[in-house]
Amino acid sequence: MKSIYSFLFSLLLIFSFNTSYNQVCTIDYSYTQPGIYPDTLPTGYVSNAYSEDVTFVMILDTMGATITNFQIVNIALPVGLSWQCDNSAGGCNYNPQSNIYGCINIYGTPLLAGNYDVEVSILCDVIASGQTINNIPISFYIFMEVGSSNPGSGNSGFSMSTSSGCFPVSIDFTNNNPGLFAYNWDFSNGNTSNQENPPSQDFNSPGQYIIYYEGYNNLDTVDVYTLTSVTIEDVTEDWTGAPWGWELFNGNQPDPYFILYENGNLIYQSNYEYNNSGPITWTMNINLDPTKTYEISVYDADESAAQDDVAEFTYGGDDFIGAHNINFNGCSNCSAGNFSDISYTIDYLQILPSPSVQSIDTIEVFDYPGKPNINYNSSQYVLSTDSAQYGLQWYANDTIMSGHTSATDTITSSGYYHVIAFNNFGCGASSDTIFAAYCDTNFPLPTIDINPSLELFTNSLNGWQYQWNNNNVPISGADSNVYFPSGSGNYTVTIINPDSCTYTSLNYVYTVGLDNFNDNIWSVYPNPSKGFITISHSSLISINEIYIHNLIGEKTTTIRDFKSANPVLNLKALSPGIYLLSINTNKGILTKKITLGN
Repeated sequence: MKSIYSFLFSLLLIFSFNTSYNQVCTIDYSYTQPGIYPDTLPTGYVSNAYSEDVTFVMILDTMGATITNFQIVNIALPVGLSWQCDNSAGGCNYNPQSNIYGCINIYGTPLLAGNYDVEVSILCDVIASGQTINNIPISFYIFMEVGSSNPGSGNSGFSMSTSSGCFPVSIDFTNNNPGLFAYNWDFSNGNTSNQENPPSQDFNSPGQYIIYYEGYNNLDTVDVYTLTSVTIEDVTEDWTGAPWGWELFNGNQPDPYFILYENGNLIYQSNYEYNNSGPITWTMNINLDPTKTYEISVYDADESAAQDDVAEFTYGGDDFIGAHNINFNGCSNCSAGNFSDISYTIDYLQILPSPSVQSIDTIEVFDYPGKPNINYNSSQYVLSTDSAQYGLQWYANDTIMSGHTSATDTITSSGYYHVIAFNNFGCGASSDTIFAAYCDTNFPLPTIDINPSLELFTNSLNGWQYQWNNNNVPISGADSNVYFPSGSGNYTVTIINPDSCTYTSLNYVYTVGLDNFNDNIWSVYPNPSKGFITISHSSLISINEIYIHNLIGEKTTTIRDFKSANPVLNLKALSPGIYLLSINTNKGILTKKITLGN
């Protein structure tokens, strides 16, 4: 009969399933080899509905033993899950000689996260060597994981005014499920809320913030009682067995096992322990319903023990020793009838309510680039920054400069400039603001004129400053647009705009004395000259023609076509020497002596 034990062990290797029998599940007939499909249950998630069909293909016989029945007694599923077989009307009994296929459906809503080795309890009937052995208990385990939560794709719980920004950012949240019993928010910024619509949240540091949302239809808790161990402490010597008393053929020791009943229905049967009066401990993980009654019945195996000793057949069926009604507080050394004592452990756990709506979303808060530095090359009128690795935008007088986005920028006007550097997330950092002066090289030079009072004067724009110079040396205190020279000299005037840009006039040759009015209202320079001579004159006169005579009175040159108010004469065609330069004006003909050299 030892071959029967080996056969039972092979069943453990072939099967790992949960089952029942009705039209509650769908059999997948594509599987033909003995086993269960799938052999590891798909992952479930707390508060998420679960349903999975499991197909099993049964063996007909093994090692000479014919299998006549499998009965699925119990499947110790995680809290919140139940099972049904497709032959529930037949007590989840299956005769593989009639049909090798069956299926179960595992359904419900898991309430407690964890990794579970789900124990499946089966009773098996076999015929071996002409003998029938019924109710052989077989237990095996299949794995199932229950995750803590699975909000799924999308965010059905809430909406946000924005999901990203540069710190600090303030975000509003809107609840998409109003009217529920309770709410729980966690913003990962140190703040939580139980309000239906929480206050705006500030995120003051760069980083990723996970937003957790839960909505509850109720706050009911679930009390879970789990039978985790049963010990048959002893079968007393007063137990005589039936019908033969102390069964001399098997060593005068009972072969104990127990059956667990729920409201009178068998839901678990342990293996027997051969020739052992205790203590014997079995471990399990069976959830108990506190609204139901449970009984532990202790038996002495006779027919069942025949798989270890054929002589057990002589004692007939298994013998009932005693029973004990379960107390949900557990029990130690409690009597089970008059001939046995048992202990058992029941764990208690209160499961808090699970959310009816659960969502997770993410907020990204970004940092800023480093503060850009800004420099100005006043000789080239070029602004520059050291932040070329970022996106850039220049501003003049706090106004955006369209198209000015390079690390260098040439200005065309004076003003207050700064640049903003942007990183890939759109976060910008501003430089300091600097004043950059632009001096227009095409700006017309100032002109010097003389009035009837023999004062030099010039004109410029409002707000400009003046500085008169004699022989390129600034004259102290000469800072108005009019200056009366105290002596002869080559005078210039420098005008200074509000941006400190300076523009200096050409020389004005001035001769002191009222008798030298002719000299002061017009001049020529340079004199002597190597060929080019400039005529400068007061606005009191206008020039019609220019004549050049040699010293013997011959006219060598006449110039009528000149466009400049202060014409420049090219006299390189004349031989070196002394000439008389005359101008025909509205004041008459005025003459000066000039010297031309090589």
